[in-house]
Amino acid sequence: MPFHSPGLRSADERDVGDHDAALLCEALDAPPPCSVRANPARHHVPDGERVPWCEHGRYLDKRPVFTLDPFFHAGAYYVQEASSMMVEQAFKATDSPTRKYSRWTYARRQVERAGICGTFSIPPRY
Repeated sequence: MPFHSPGLRSADERDVGDHDAALLCEALDAPPPCSVRANPARHHVPDGERVPWCEHGRYLDKRPVFTLDPFFHAGAYYVQEASSMMVEQAFKATDSPTRKYSRWTYARRQVERAGICGTFSIPPRY
């Protein structure tokens, strides 16, 4: 469904200029991109263009029916907006090669120890 809001379009044209406003309106009229993040613990990576800032992120050509995909239910990948995959870069930016346990390694170890698998978090029983 096309995005039509004359008030927003005129405000955008005043704030960002005609060219950028046209690009914004074109993006709002286009279907949203679909991106997934592959689970490296599983050995299935969905086909698609790689998200530049995320090692395991992929853009899909079209949005599939995820509930019909057994790989989705097995936790092989998660549906995740590509912009939220920037967190990986934030962790990597704070890594220091001289430290034995960097923040990224520490965070990854904590996730593994917590038993987070697939899209569900299963707390360990003590």
